[in-house]
Amino acid sequence: MVTLSALFDVKVGADIFSMSERSAFETGKAKETLAGRAEWYASEEARKASGVTAGWKATGGYLVDGVIDNGDGTYRDNDIYINPEDYWYEVSRKSPELFIYDNSYIKCRELTLTLDFPKEWLDKKGIVKHVGISFVARNPFIVWKNIKDIDPDAQYNTSGLGLEYGSLPSRRSYGLNFNIKF
Repeated sequence: MVTLSALFDVKVGADIFSMSERSAFETGKAKETLAGRAEWYASEEARKASGVTAGWKATGGYLVDGVIDNGDGTYRDNDIYINPEDYWYEVSRKSPELFIYDNSYIKCRELTLTLDFPKEWLDKKGIVKHVGISFVARNPFIVWKNIKDIDPDAQYNTSGLGLEYGSLPSRRSYGLNFNIKF
């Protein structure tokens, strides 16, 4: 007989502050920080080539969503390019709420596939009553999670839950179990 069993862990709610994500944004390693980077460098190269040191209006870079007050009671869409490196550095330092995530998840904790050998395959004298072999996988996969790039179950913890920093994923392991009954 073959049996498959699974153990799932479900967590609903609880916030987590990801210092790993904050650090990735602060240092420009997050994919989201790439927007406008090449254009900013091209604008800076053009500025340097023209010899301008002050009063230059950047021709490329990162455009922050928003509006600009024209001073006469009207507004226009933001059209001022800024250095993406400076922007994301300041945002990551001054807006920690951007890195607080809902830590809900569904995780497969254990999968076990067992093969119990038929009695007719066993010892004819009746000494061996049962033989089974199982393949076991612990922490094989995450079904769903709300936080990207990290294992929601792995946390760096100094004073309580809710802080993640440089954490490693939960250890995944595989094994075989042999069960013989006499």
